[in-house]
Amino acid sequence: MKNKILLILPLIISLFASCGNNDKENVFKQLQGDWRDKSGQNIFCFYDTSCSYVYPAGGEFAKFYISDNRISCYPLKRDRKKFNLINFQILSLKEDRLRLSFSYWDKKQETIVLTKTKKVLGDEIVLDSIKLRTVSGVSYYPSMEVYINKSETFLYEGKRDVSIMGKYIGKINKEQIELLEDKFRCIDYKNILSNPAIEGCFGPSTHIEIYVRNKVSGFKKSFIISNFLSLEEPAELRIFINYVMSMYKNIKLAAI
Repeated sequence: MKNKILLILPLIISLFASCGNNDKENVFKQLQGDWRDKSGQNIFCFYDTSCSYVYPAGGEFAKFYISDNRISCYPLKRDRKKFNLINFQILSLKEDRLRLSFSYWDKKQETIVLTKTKKVLGDEIVLDSIKLRTVSGVSYYPSMEVYINKSETFLYEGKRDVSIMGKYIGKINKEQIELLEDKFRCIDYKNILSNPAIEGCFGPSTHIEIYVRNKVSGFKKSFIISNFLSLEEPAELRIFINYVMSMYKNIKLAAI
């Protein structure tokens, strides 16, 4: 009898471990994508094994893992002096609705309700080109210039608070362009403001030109926006630019 128990015990342990792993995998899959609260102030982006938490930080993504209904993120550069790890407790996660509890920057524990962003534009909307210029101001914020076009050309110049400094050229692949197009298709472009109110006199600023077209009708439209950090802009626009600013880290670059 004792031998039978010894044989069964590893199977039971293996079964429970397998269930735990399946739960983690399910949560991981459900989290993939971008989440925002009702006001658009709190934003979480999950892309593969990386995340950008609370507020998009200029193309910064950090590694994260899931344990005991908790999302643990390694801190973004802006937070490294204060945190070794940042934890967000998952209170509930169902389809496109996520409730998190967290305490951040010594603020009182709070609960936020997030919904997953969805496409509001059709798949026929594609990107022709993107021109981006960011200035860090007096605070930490990546300062760079980026140019992307439909022929997959990628030009980059890192100026300050970036992983790669200097001028480079590379090739952005089809999957990466499709990712950006999917992010753009989540923006209700009617709510985009060309020149929103400036958030502070000495903070970071961003200028972006986005050229899109309808691949079926051929109709073209351009968006030229300054200071996208303004909360007057759609949260989905800030999410989109967050991904544009992170692209240089995932492209093979050659110095020019």
